[in-house]
Amino acid sequence: MTHDYHGRYAEFAVIDDPSLPERFQNYSIDKNKIGEGPISFCYRAQRIDTNETVRLKVFRRRLSLNQEIVELFQKQSRLFSEFRGSQIQSFRGTTAHNEMLILEYGYVDGVSLRSIITENAPLHPDLVGLIVQGILQALNQIHGVRPSPGMGNLIPLHKNLKPENVILTTDGRIMLTDIDMLPFCHLADRLKLSLPYSLNVYESPEQLLKSGYADRRSDLFALGLMMLEMATGRYPYGGANVFEVRQNIREEYRENADSLYPSYKEPSVRSLTKSLSRLIDKMVEHNPEKRMQTLMDLESSLVDYFKDASYDYPQKTLTDFLRLRSFQTERARKKGFIDRLFGG
Repeated sequence: MTHDYHGRYAEFAVIDDPSLPERFQNYSIDKNKIGEGPISFCYRAQRIDTNETVRLKVFRRRLSLNQEIVELFQKQSRLFSEFRGSQIQSFRGTTAHNEMLILEYGYVDGVSLRSIITENAPLHPDLVGLIVQGILQALNQIHGVRPSPGMGNLIPLHKNLKPENVILTTDGRIMLTDIDMLPFCHLADRLKLSLPYSLNVYESPEQLLKSGYADRRSDLFALGLMMLEMATGRYPYGGANVFEVRQNIREEYRENADSLYPSYKEPSVRSLTKSLSRLIDKMVEHNPEKRMQTLMDLESSLVDYFKDASYDYPQKTLTDFLRLRSFQTERARKKGFIDRLFGG
């Protein structure tokens, strides 16, 4: 799995670097990071006993040495194994080294959606839709298929949906990882551990206003922001730091969405962009009661969006995009006036 590391957390690395040896316990470590986030470093490793490739999520030192974080780690790690599915990165267990807390996951060969946005956005609206269809398939393995909005934390949720935690595999599938990790961030904030954060925040207003409360509409809000970022290459909420960005989300203070979209010359792409933007608007509604309510609602909307398209093998389309980093739309060209006049 390749989470391209852009150095956004570099100033904190020396403080928290786990300094893992090349071999420890049952692992042989690739010393190059495959990812880094606010709470952890990620490494590719080989299990010595089975020769399997795994992903190790190594918590930052300031977290690993805090007793309240350790207790939360023990509690949360019992829950992680409950998230299972063909499109969910498998949780394998926990370990520790020199007091560093470590989670072991199965390894996924692919690139993060963050990397795709950074290198390729804005994406063609059809490509955004195809990626989102894959994310929906994966989210269904967490949420289940029965709609239950308003039940809050009693139902399974991702809660930590963001581009860094969405993986596009080399065979065109979408995998989700790092499910339900936000409690560590919330506790670290309360403990004033000064974690390094990206300024792109995907938590919904209700999560921020109600101290971590979330329901399925919260995941839909995060997915809507991700769609907007894929389609525009820009994030709508600004701020000097993560706390200011969160406050802007609470108060719905953001750039006008229409101003974010690129101006396409082709009328067909402009039309598709307009259709996609209306769908995104329903997902990023500040008031959850006015927001799109369930995954099935979004699936239905995407079916309608693709009604004139012919993506018979979307997984192959995504594989080709990942290999070539170019996208060919599969929609019949609508005849212009001259073509219709002369029967072309």
